Amino acid sequence: MPLIHYVLTPRPFHGFTIHRLKLACGTDFSVEYEPYTKFMEGLVLNGKGKNVLKDYGARLANFLDYLYEGELQCEAMDAKTLERLIIGYHSYLTEGKGAQDELIAAIAKTRPQRIVKDSTSAAYHVPIAQFIEESAIYHSNLIDQMEMGLVEPYLLDNDTLFYSGIQRTALPRKQQQAINSHSVIAAVVCGGAKMKRERLFKHLPSIASSTEEYENYQHFPLDKIPLVIQSATSARNAALWSLWAATGVRPVEGLQLLWEDIDCNALEVVIRRPLKRNNRAEAYKGLNEEQKKKLCWKGRKTKHTMMLEPYATLFFEYLMKYLDEEYIAHGRHNFVFQKLKGDNKGSPLFLSDYGSSIIDPLHAAQRRVIKNERLEGLQSNLLGNMIENHGYYGPHSMRHSFCFFLKNYAKRPDGAEGLSDSEIMLLTGHQDSRSVERYAKVDLDRLRLIMTHANQAILGEGFKSLDEYRVEYLEKELKKAKEHLRIEQQVETKAAA
Repeated sequence: MPLIHYVLTPRPFHGFTIHRLKLACGTDFSVEYEPYTKFMEGLVLNGKGKNVLKDYGARLANFLDYLYEGELQCEAMDAKTLERLIIGYHSYLTEGKGAQDELIAAIAKTRPQRIVKDSTSAAYHVPIAQFIEESAIYHSNLIDQMEMGLVEPYLLDNDTLFYSGIQRTALPRKQQQAINSHSVIAAVVCGGAKMKRERLFKHLPSIASSTEEYENYQHFPLDKIPLVIQSATSARNAALWSLWAATGVRPVEGLQLLWEDIDCNALEVVIRRPLKRNNRAEAYKGLNEEQKKKLCWKGRKTKHTMMLEPYATLFFEYLMKYLDEEYIAHGRHNFVFQKLKGDNKGSPLFLSDYGSSIIDPLHAAQRRVIKNERLEGLQSNLLGNMIENHGYYGPHSMRHSFCFFLKNYAKRPDGAEGLSDSEIMLLTGHQDSRSVERYAKVDLDRLRLIMTHANQAILGEGFKSLDEYRVEYLEKELKKAKEHLRIEQQVETKAAA
């Protein structure tokens, strides 16, 4: 939800855009919460990319805004109450007004928050835990320096990471109390190492999102992707969406594609790491230093992609149409996908606003497909029903579709279906096999068919002993092995002849 006690104001820092967190007190936005700024600057100096900066910044700001609201509702703020608020943040995110803690439930009423899953809450807590840990280390180091006579004692109160420096501002008493109490966090973390995440966040469920059960609605319906592509209002968008569907690349990898990455004769596309290009200066001509830092890379084991039909054919068809009818050949940069209208027309598309330039057109195309479904009077397997139940599909859902198809339905030369986890990881750049395992489809219809067959066999033959079932299974496996051996011997005989 939007912040109600703070506002975020952008500022440049070492080639990146980060934000200051300022108190929303009337029209005076000059009161800055400096610990937030220091934390964000630290992320940049530690080499974090723009997506991490965006996510961490928003999640930490939301937490601090929640904390402020909680402090306003407390008669007195002390370390114990503050720890209660911090620990209660998980319940606030996952239960809202239904939280068992009355204080947390009260905050959810005055500051409503969209309910999220446990795994999402765990992700939201990552920057919070880091923020608190770093604050504990900072505070502990300050104590050591004070004991050695290197700093003055007052700095423990006035210059800890959690001290906002705004106590001198003339504010209403309740707001003054809330602001002052931020320094109480120093009392919570003054134990240094004991304030690690095991201390505050041991109550969080130990959930790896990659191991959660995969739901069918997370991937773009395979049969609807061509309809959405054909509903694009520009050849550029149609080509981009076709690329995502055909290769399973991350959306940003497709947006950063250069012309040198496409071989139209071989009908192939490669995905290269920006920092590893041999001709980096020429490849990324036209970008200033800040823009170059916006180039993202999450990792792949190979630059090669294996393109899936019919999306591969659609990609090259729409790419040629885009090149002939829409592409602006100004030579200022080498990116395939460029902005087609408005300010900075012809500039790289990856630098444009992601919401209005990438998300909105994809959602609009889905609405056009839904409209056509209604006009044609279709009654089943409707995209409209899927979206009504689970929301619009985003760019990343096409990557899910690619992985889902390869894991379950890709035909192998031996007649089997589905690629191995290691093969999919090689194609998609997943770093953890658990991220791929979750795409395995639990086909309830197929399981029902198997169970129906099993039940009919039981009703017709009656129950057998475990040994009888084992012998029956082994006999079938032996028969399959003999058949496999017979085929191999035939091949060897023909080869010898």
